[in-house]
Amino acid sequence: MTTGERTPTDARVILLAIGLGVAAVLVGLAPWLLTGARLPLQNLWAAPVVEADGVTAAPDSMPVSLLPFSQYALTLQASLLITGSAVAGLVARAAGARRSRGAVIAVLAGTVGAQSVALVQSSVTVTGGLADRVESVVYLGAVVGAAVAGIAFGVVVLLLIARARRGAAVVGLAVGAIALAQWGYALVYPPFSLVTENVAVADSVLGWLPAVLVAAAIVWAGVSTIGRAVGAAVALIALWVGPAAITAVSNVAGSRVYASYPFEMVEIAGSIFTSALASPATWRAVLVAAVLAGIGLALRRPVQEWRRRRAERVAPYPS
Repeated sequence: MTTGERTPTDARVILLAIGLGVAAVLVGLAPWLLTGARLPLQNLWAAPVVEADGVTAAPDSMPVSLLPFSQYALTLQASLLITGSAVAGLVARAAGARRSRGAVIAVLAGTVGAQSVALVQSSVTVTGGLADRVESVVYLGAVVGAAVAGIAFGVVVLLLIARARRGAAVVGLAVGAIALAQWGYALVYPPFSLVTENVAVADSVLGWLPAVLVAAAIVWAGVSTIGRAVGAAVALIALWVGPAAITAVSNVAGSRVYASYPFEMVEIAGSIFTSALASPATWRAVLVAAVLAGIGLALRRPVQEWRRRRAERVAPYPS
């Protein structure tokens, strides 16, 4: 076998990689699954269940849905899906799957396959209960579209993290960090629950988590090449634009006032997005990430040099 030739991927490795993808999807959906995964109450539900006393049934009477299909959770379900993909890519890269194209494809197949099952199950469940109205078609298209976008973005994130060079991988890690913060909020504040009391420590940690993770990714990748420097810049831009986009979509999609006015909805979303970009909370996170990355990069070379010298000292002398 010539040097550098890759060996065929073992069947057991393929199965393990597929299982890894499925497990990562479960991790991504964990905040929703832990709530019981009951479909949120639907405004367009055809036949709401009514108790004997005439009061509409509680949410736990709704069917199980593997995805939180609701106009109030478009960005949430996309974030849960992207988080699962990011976890799959990160574990795959850490396990050395980057050296095996077959293993990466298997991880991707397990991830997308599990997410597709969740999408189909949720779509069938919601379709079966919605009223036969034009609004139902529009609504179903919106929630399915958000899930499809989450899966598509997740594919890109997974491949960037698992297989790309560091300059591109840092972009995937940045997107994953933004999604992970939304995942964390859903874990602390279960979706569609009655939990209203703020957890100050969790809010502080989750508020700064994307900035810290993006900085860590930039330090890991370094900026020693043009590609890595561009990747670091794009990661900071993603940290600036991503949360603003989430804010805009969440505010507009969650408002029933604009549901019948799509053009006004787009205009309002653009206005909220612009305001969010200028918000101190948004650019402050970018500034913190840049400062932390700068400090980390300044320390990176001395640390690498120290590790190299230490390795030379402990290396055995040739006999």
